[in-house]
Amino acid sequence: MASAITIPNRTLSKIKNVIPLEQPLLMKGKVIHGYGRGSKLLGIPTANIPTDPYEHELSTMEMGVYIGFAKLNNPSMNSLDSSLDSSSQINSLMNPSMNSSENTKIDKQLEQHTKNNIFKTVIGIGDNPQFQNIKKTIEPHLLHEFDKDFYDANLEIVICGYIRPYFKFNSLEELIETMHKDIFIGKEALDVEPFINAKNLLL
Repeated sequence: MASAITIPNRTLSKIKNVIPLEQPLLMKGKVIHGYGRGSKLLGIPTANIPTDPYEHELSTMEMGVYIGFAKLNNPSMNSLDSSLDSSSQINSLMNPSMNSSENTKIDKQLEQHTKNNIFKTVIGIGDNPQFQNIKKTIEPHLLHEFDKDFYDANLEIVICGYIRPYFKFNSLEELIETMHKDIFIGKEALDVEPFINAKNLLL
């Protein structure tokens, strides 16, 4: 049953501040326009996919912030900018004392993760109470800087961990700060087992 697949396994201890799912969950769809808040209001763009094929999963899974990997299948995206990665930018902000060898190590990790157009991803799933959404959404934020939009591209995601539930913040600034923390947590967790193993489901 989908409910068994998408339940965070609370019998396990958190790993890197993330609860593993009992089993990874696969979703896919063409990238569609969302509410337009990710890039313009929050500075954190998302690649939304349609929810209609996943009505059952959305009715049984916990709403909140998840982590996983995303595979972008779009022949026209050959000019992806692999020189920048939002997770590395956040890592630099939170670790300003990193030396050149540490930066080189991160660059090599990014090269590996972007091979085959597979990217670390933090996914918001549900009816976001901050904006009082009427309809539930699936909003992956790919941890990579792209040089152009890719609406209508085919996106496959595998969801493997759960960070936190959705809740309403006291201010937009508090929401943005928490979202950046979610991204940092996801970036760190997806480098270790069991989460990193989920990437193989997209190869």
